[in-house]
Amino acid sequence: MRVDSEWCLSVSGNQWIARENEVSVSGITLDELEANIRNALMQSGRYEKEKTITVFLGVDTKTLPAWIRPYQSHYFNRYMIFTI
Repeated sequence: MRVDSEWCLSVSGNQWIARENEVSVSGITLDELEANIRNALMQSGRYEKEKTITVFLGVDTKTLPAWIRPYQSHYFNRYMIFTI
């Protein structure tokens, strides 16, 4: 699958944090985080309007609680498809 944007997912306290290069967004829920990633990509000006892009969100396992690490690749490494 072709990826247009690759982000790193981490957790800090009660917030999910996603980073791509110098851009960082956060959210209390994964739905909120995804919306914030989409908004950051829209505001970046890198993509044409109405363009569909694929985002890979890969987890930084060092920031996850130890009890959830065995499940992280199943639940947290994900592809998201947005229309900008």
